[in-house]
Amino acid sequence: MTSFLPCTSRELNLDTVLLNGQSFRWQKIDEESKSTLIGVTRNRVWKLWRENSEGINFEVIGRFSRAKGASTSDDVEALRDFFQLSINVQQLYETWSNKDKHFANIVKSNGTLLEGIRILRLEPLEALFTFICTANNNIKRITAMVNRLCKEYGEILEIKDDVSSTYYDFPTLEQLRHGLANMEATLREAGFGYRAAYITEAVRKLSELGGDEWLHSLISEPYDATKKKLVQIPGVGPKVADCICLMGFQKHAVVPIDTHVFQITASVYMPQLRTKKSVTKAMHEEIGRYYEEYFGSYAGWAHSVLFSAQLKHFNAETTVGKGKTKKATEETISEKMAVKKPRK
Repeated sequence: MTSFLPCTSRELNLDTVLLNGQSFRWQKIDEESKSTLIGVTRNRVWKLWRENSEGINFEVIGRFSRAKGASTSDDVEALRDFFQLSINVQQLYETWSNKDKHFANIVKSNGTLLEGIRILRLEPLEALFTFICTANNNIKRITAMVNRLCKEYGEILEIKDDVSSTYYDFPTLEQLRHGLANMEATLREAGFGYRAAYITEAVRKLSELGGDEWLHSLISEPYDATKKKLVQIPGVGPKVADCICLMGFQKHAVVPIDTHVFQITASVYMPQLRTKKSVTKAMHEEIGRYYEEYFGSYAGWAHSVLFSAQLKHFNAETTVGKGKTKKATEETISEKMAVKKPRK
């Protein structure tokens, strides 16, 4: 059954938000008369598309056992929570554009491509293990890793569908613990490289710290305290911790600093950094403070717009339709990293 979520394209840009490196559980499918995004969040399998600029059409094509509620209103609330639609992003854009000429020019020159970019609200556990996979990696390969992790340890759901019949929920900590005995070897065989050890040790460390209860307790703690606790976990450095804080713990002012962000910062906002060749801890903190002071309490959201503008292929995830596959130009995934391909 098709349902409708009122939300203008200026408030939510589906393609860019779901394919620009925040969540890695989505794929874009070209159907006969529309472009559809299919993915897993909130323990459901979703189809999302727009028929006009006023709202999102959606279908829940499957529910995992942990899905809360089965009514349309439950589904609408789940989507609103995932996209954080209570936050008025148009108002934020207006504030940032009035404050910053560069931001205003970037948005204007990219037209609708940069409208409606917002930060997703990932579940804390998913945010933790997803962003451990992102270190020194690209979007295509991260997507394969995250989906492989779900395939190895998450709940399976068989659905008769024209795209794929098999979907996987993100695993619980208990499901991950259950696989600990062979986890590192399994993930290395699957192509995770050194991240296999990080993920394995992160499961152990998180269990020692108090598991889900401990992780969820960080949502209400200040940013500095949250980050300090997160970096105790193997595989979580300063940048990964910032990504987790921004997308898993609603620390909206946090700006994760990577090469792209550093280049933007040195080029436009902090020219004194142009002679620096690498980002030290002190510089990382200085840049973070600068953005929060400049863009305000939603600086992490402003950064996401600037970051999306810099991504070469921020809307170039593989698109499947009518027997044709548009291949992304990023690094090719090895055979053993590949997840199950959609049926043609």
